[in-house]
Amino acid sequence: MPRFQKLGLCLQGLQSLRPGRAVLCLLFAATPAAAQELGEQRAATSMLTFLKIGVGARAVAMGEAFTPVADDATTMHWNPAGLALLQDRHVHFSHTEWPADIDYSAVFVTVPVAALGGGLGLQVASLRTTLDYTSEVEPLPHGRTFGYSDLVVSGGYARQLSDRFSFGFNVKYVREDLGSDVGGSTVNSWAVDVGTVFTLPYRNFRMSMAWTNIGPDYQPSGGFISTPPGAAPGEKQYSSFSPPSVFAFGAAVEPLQMGPARLLTTVQFDHPADTRELLKGGAELWLEEIVALRAGWNPRASAMDFSAGFGLRGSLGGSEFRFDYAYTDGQDLGRVDRFSVEVAF
Repeated sequence: MPRFQKLGLCLQGLQSLRPGRAVLCLLFAATPAAAQELGEQRAATSMLTFLKIGVGARAVAMGEAFTPVADDATTMHWNPAGLALLQDRHVHFSHTEWPADIDYSAVFVTVPVAALGGGLGLQVASLRTTLDYTSEVEPLPHGRTFGYSDLVVSGGYARQLSDRFSFGFNVKYVREDLGSDVGGSTVNSWAVDVGTVFTLPYRNFRMSMAWTNIGPDYQPSGGFISTPPGAAPGEKQYSSFSPPSVFAFGAAVEPLQMGPARLLTTVQFDHPADTRELLKGGAELWLEEIVALRAGWNPRASAMDFSAGFGLRGSLGGSEFRFDYAYTDGQDLGRVDRFSVEVAF
């Protein structure tokens, strides 16, 4: 079934008395549609898929092939091992405006700790939207609304095990609210990320592996009344689903370092638990270490396969400031804009 046909059916479900179930359906419909290709049969087999949303305008502009880059505060999201390589304290804020009035914001704080031989990090990210509450009796919006939200709070630690190899991990608390203010269900659980970075003294070469969103199966609280044809209604519990785990492997190198220009290229292979494998690539060109131009491509994505953006960097009072913007082509969904600000001090 085409993705947008599934999405339309789910939107019809919002007119029922069970908004939590309808929003859960929307999450499943938003995952890549099944196709006759190896791995596509796994589509819509996980929950809390917001954990896979790319964070940071810089990373997204480079096609989300950011696991091997791991050199700013968003490394907590992509590869926690990068925390060991950050020499300064970083504070990062990013914001994304998605279609259908869905907002996603994230804050990262990272601190190098010499006594621990590495670095610590904290992340708080939230996705929120408001939907009209309708029912079979009142199928049209009448002013009553309910909220849907996702939340992740994570803490990470990474350590350099040698001058070439780093290892790190995150521990996450995750929560999903499927309209609890109108009787919907909630999910409260946890997940873990682990990652590695291997570096070589040749053009800043890095090779990385990361396995993100490892955890138990997630199950919404409560249940629903099932009324199968020809049978008496009965109450059933919501089914449980696996977390949206992703194993990523990638490499990054700077093939051009000439005068005021420095080019960073990166390629990444993703093996998600709930869809086919992805191959991503990106590039970042710095001019005078002040202005950066970026582009990325994910040729196997069913949507949002192309991205681009720019960055500005400056210093003030011993602190470094960065502003980044990313544009993603959402095709039928429209454009998606992301903004990030980061301070290193």
